[in-house]
Amino acid sequence: MRSSGPRKRWLFDLAFAVGLGVLSVLGRFANRRWGDYSVAIDVLTAVLNVDREFSLPTLFTTWLLLFAGVVAATCAASQRSIGWASLALLLCASAFDELLSFHEQTMGPVRDALEIESGPLYFAWVVIAIPLIIAGALVFRPFVRSLPGPVRTLLILGFFLAALGAVGFEMIGATYATSVGVEQASQDGVMWAIVTLEETLEMVGAATILSGVTLARNPVAERGGLEKIEIIEQFQ
Repeated sequence: MRSSGPRKRWLFDLAFAVGLGVLSVLGRFANRRWGDYSVAIDVLTAVLNVDREFSLPTLFTTWLLLFAGVVAATCAASQRSIGWASLALLLCASAFDELLSFHEQTMGPVRDALEIESGPLYFAWVVIAIPLIIAGALVFRPFVRSLPGPVRTLLILGFFLAALGAVGFEMIGATYATSVGVEQASQDGVMWAIVTLEETLEMVGAATILSGVTLARNPVAERGGLEKIEIIEQFQ
């Protein structure tokens, strides 16, 4: 694949992700200002809402993760790699969770069990997510270290950005929401900014992961005997 392939696709996905974040903010502003006078604005705001199931940003993140899972599965098949197969399953599961928000179903039970009333763990699904992320990093470490340098860098960066958004900013949002009141925060511009940054980071992370697995599928990246510079040139 020539230089116009992976790099341009990655940049397009990044620009699209950031654009969706900006449009979500503009949509919310328009809804607050003119929503009472236009059904079309209400519908447009819902479609662009980064924090809504089946909205355009959610569908975009889902597509990125699912496509990355499919590409990882092709790498698993061609290389007969358990590592790639495991990554494919993880990405596909993450895609469906992004679409249907299964993780949010754990918030109430975990919060009640641990008697969490405020603070960064108030959105209590992160209590489960944090040890799972740590365990996943340890389990995948040998596989990731075996990958070509550019592929490894993109995957690590992508998962870091996705985790920073999903867990890091979720904890920031929980801290803010419980400090001003959850009901008030739901209508608060500061909270909306936190949520928008959270979801935008998830989109950017998913786009970066997709770029990494796409590069790995490239025949040049798969031939470990080639010099690193040849692999880098495929992404420039």
